[in-house]
Amino acid sequence: MPLGVGVAWDILLAAWGAVMAFACVASGMNPQGDMARLPAVACAVSYVCVWLVMDCPIPLLVDTRPIEKLFPLLERPSLKQRVVAAAGMAGVAFAVLTLIGILFLRES
Repeated sequence: MPLGVGVAWDILLAAWGAVMAFACVASGMNPQGDMARLPAVACAVSYVCVWLVMDCPIPLLVDTRPIEKLFPLLERPSLKQRVVAAAGMAGVAFAVLTLIGILFLRES
């Protein structure tokens, strides 16, 4: 695959991450339903976690060749390292979301 295609792919992934970040920030500014019952900090943290879950495939999909050209001393991450990074992002986000749900959204 040509380097230009990899750069274009990375730009698309960055755009996806930006759109998801914007959607989470916009949702946090005007929470609906159960989210409206959360304290502001818990609402913000929960939307950050949702953003992490939506963006967790990015470490698996990013083309690292352009980064390697800019920073030749950085080691290229293996597929195993990328899978661990994506699983870690999703796992932490799901754990925090579950904790927020348990702490703040219990029925009284």
